[in-house]
Amino acid sequence: MKKNWIWIFCFIQFLMTLTLTRVSFSKNVVRLYFFYSEESGGLKVEEELIKPLSKKYPVEIQSFSVNQLNNYDLLAKFEKELKQEGNELPAVIIGNKILGGEAKIRKDLEASVRSCGEKGGTPWPSLQVKRTEHWFPRAPTEEERKSGKIIYAAFFYTAGCLDCEERRTEVKEWASQFSDLRIRIFNLAREESKKLDEALSQIYQIPESKRLATNRLYIGEDYLWADDLRYESFQKLVSNYQGKGAAPPWEKVTQEALEKGEKSIVERFKR
Repeated sequence: MKKNWIWIFCFIQFLMTLTLTRVSFSKNVVRLYFFYSEESGGLKVEEELIKPLSKKYPVEIQSFSVNQLNNYDLLAKFEKELKQEGNELPAVIIGNKILGGEAKIRKDLEASVRSCGEKGGTPWPSLQVKRTEHWFPRAPTEEERKSGKIIYAAFFYTAGCLDCEERRTEVKEWASQFSDLRIRIFNLAREESKKLDEALSQIYQIPESKRLATNRLYIGEDYLWADDLRYESFQKLVSNYQGKGAAPPWEKVTQEALEKGEKSIVERFKR
């Protein structure tokens, strides 16, 4: 009888440990990219291996068909940056690791998801932004800063998001057409950029319903948001400030505004 009670006690302890582990892990979302081609059986791998993971763990997945050239190029950029080139398809990018080929995915993916979750989860995979690209078309010189004629703008985007990367490329091209324009680039994958963007959203009185958009541009007292950020609207807005300049939008933000913005992000996340 005594042995039975000991066995029951141990079993209860095991269940409690397992439950606590799952609760702790459930808060840490693991985000991954899945690159596939139909010819390599990628859709079968997605159905049999990738999607079932989201039922067992807090996993978010974005899938990309490499039959589209821009998706193929994106995978190649990740391989080059992570120094893990020549992967078989399908391929999974999780954290700073690439799992290439069905056999590798079957063998290592679930363990990688668990490991990343236990370490606090992972953001969406993203390419590093080079220092030379922090400004479009380039950072202002000291002489230009003193002139008072420079049009400053702030562009926010999420690195690694395919649509965002394409829009960033477009904004870079547009900026090169205006000699007095200097756009500072902020990556929303970084916490400090999120807080700054939320503070600016409140200062510019952006409607709450728009604040989850992935691209936004602030110039002077105006802004362009998501689908409104097109070349025609961009050109018109910049032209309004030519000859008189526009102060850097980020200079409007005080420490108090940053703290208020951080609280707003937390409240939105809770909702």
